[in-house]
Amino acid sequence: MPCGDSAQPASEQSEPEEPAPQQPAPEPSALSPSGRQLDLAADWRAPADAAEGEARLGATLSVHPGHVGGGGPELVLLAGYRLPF
Repeated sequence: MPCGDSAQPASEQSEPEEPAPQQPAPEPSALSPSGRQLDLAADWRAPADAAEGEARLGATLSVHPGHVGGGGPELVLLAGYRLPF
């Protein structure tokens, strides 16, 4: 055997590496909103009696409530009476 011969036996030769499989494209995050919430609110206040009470009425209409598209609008009605003490 000549000195400096670096040939490897056939059992030690490595096969060429296969390219790594490509990763699929990331899907959009489930945390992104599918709609944009828009609110329209109105309220009404009026003195109720001589004791400085106040009656209140209100309404809020939300389109795409919770930033979820495709859902129907949401209507909230409020009523209250305020009396300082």
